[in-house]
Amino acid sequence: LTEAKIRFFYSILTFFLVFAFPLLPGLSSAKLIMVGLCLYLALKRNSWQKLNKINIKFKKSIRSYLSVHYFLFFWTFFLTVYYREFDFSLTSMWLSSLILYYVSFVFYTKASNYIDIPKTIVYCFIFQCLLILLSMFCDTFYNISSIFRGDVDKIEVYGRLRGTAICGYQFFGLATMYSFVLLYYILHIKLFKRKIIYFIFLTVFALLNGRFSIVALIIGITFYFIREILNGKLRTAISFIVIMIVFIISLIALLYYYVDMISDPFLYKVVYNYLVQPLDSIFIDGEFRTPSTDYLQDMYESKYIQQFFIWGSGRFMNEAGGYFGSVDAGYLRILGYYGIIGFIFVFFSLFYLIFLTRNNLDIFTKIAFFCLFLAFNYKGDVQVYHNNIIPLMVAFLFFNKATDRDKSLEIVDE
Repeated sequence: LTEAKIRFFYSILTFFLVFAFPLLPGLSSAKLIMVGLCLYLALKRNSWQKLNKINIKFKKSIRSYLSVHYFLFFWTFFLTVYYREFDFSLTSMWLSSLILYYVSFVFYTKASNYIDIPKTIVYCFIFQCLLILLSMFCDTFYNISSIFRGDVDKIEVYGRLRGTAICGYQFFGLATMYSFVLLYYILHIKLFKRKIIYFIFLTVFALLNGRFSIVALIIGITFYFIREILNGKLRTAISFIVIMIVFIISLIALLYYYVDMISDPFLYKVVYNYLVQPLDSIFIDGEFRTPSTDYLQDMYESKYIQQFFIWGSGRFMNEAGGYFGSVDAGYLRILGYYGIIGFIFVFFSLFYLIFLTRNNLDIFTKIAFFCLFLAFNYKGDVQVYHNNIIPLMVAFLFFNKATDRDKSLEIVDE
């Protein structure tokens, strides 16, 4: 195979790993990658020797995070048994996430010989934008590709405004993924061509999958501005901010005031639900309110889940398969399961993964990622044990090329 074909092949496999879309009952594209790796190791000569080298690299890179992960896995198991709840849903998430960390690292190690992993992931999300666009406006493509979507039963509830990606994770899960990629892109925008086009695509489709993704946009622009100022590039920082603000305000104003001129009923529904309705709540009611924010407020006022904040409950899901205590905010779910002590350990594991492992990501992106994790847990459960986040974190933390760590991405030492 030519080098171009090999790069294309690994790019496709990266798409498979990241989006984990269903192929057959019980088989996702990510699991297919795992099966492929096992077959490769079984059939390839000297593959086990190469795997041993990767294992050494994995342990050096991730350092003592494995010990933290093991501890939380056993602590999670112990709590649900101790309280006689026997809800092993969170325990299984800790276990499966550990496997995915390793599989992602092994795959990226092999693929990084041919492709730039972080850049390829950004391009995969750009390609996903095109697939979502096709699914929105082409019924034929939407119907043909439906077998490759997760949570299909919930898609029609949203009127196909959300849930149209070729992905095993939909709605808030996919919005979270887009948010981390958007944040990385903003802080590494200098490494890409077609900067504005990619920025528009990632921003629009992040917001389409979840309005809370605007937090990633705000954090990204803020940290970009701070970094450029600290690097003595005040003019560049101001220019970037002005361009972004003018573009965003102009687009919002254009869509808000001319929404009635949109003839396509589907596009009208998108603009009205995601832009006009929230803005009307501010201009008319004097406060930002949507059904989602009302539901979020009700969750944080729930007295039932609060009774478990000290010692935990050992339950993550209820018997019917829904969220325990009818809450899905990350802070509430973690406190409800572990109590305050376990809550501290869980967020320490997040801190350790980002800041204490041996990775080559610049400090600004690390801090921005950590802030985004903290912000998103106010809305939903976004943690180090979620499989939709793991391939992204492994790629950005451990496979960000050393050449990316130049003076344009870090503070310039005087």
